[in-house]
Amino acid sequence: MNEEFDYYHASMIDDEKEEAELKKLQKENRKKLKPYYERNKKYLTTFKTWLKNQNNEENIIDSHLTNVKQYINTYLNYYPEKIKMEDGMSQIEKYFASWLIQKYAWTGTIPIKKHIQSLKLFYKCMSENNYVSKQEYQSMCTYMDENEDKSITQADNYIPEHLK
Repeated sequence: MNEEFDYYHASMIDDEKEEAELKKLQKENRKKLKPYYERNKKYLTTFKTWLKNQNNEENIIDSHLTNVKQYINTYLNYYPEKIKMEDGMSQIEKYFASWLIQKYAWTGTIPIKKHIQSLKLFYKCMSENNYVSKQEYQSMCTYMDENEDKSITQADNYIPEHLK
């Protein structure tokens, strides 16, 4: 009985150590990414105001902001060479082809459709406020329109049968 008790406590200590190390790494990472988050704040604030001016309900605004934050604050900062929001449209294909599907496919295709909608709205707002060119925005929309079904199919194929 004592061996089980000791094993239990030893595993708890390891879990606590691992959790402490993980929290330390997360804190260090947040500190490194803080300038990028600060830079993106103005874009997110602009987007939130724009959505409000479009008479969207608060829950819709929050949903779009969550999706866009994931893209510009998480995905674009995921790789060592941080990608600016202005250059983010060039990464849409990779985002929908692999990263987003791996993160969300198990929840079904609705989140992917919502991300597509959120990013279209976000970059529309950014183009209207001259943060990105209208031509780049239109090209991104064309790409997304032409490939939305492909992204949905990829997500469906990624979902294990027992979760469908």
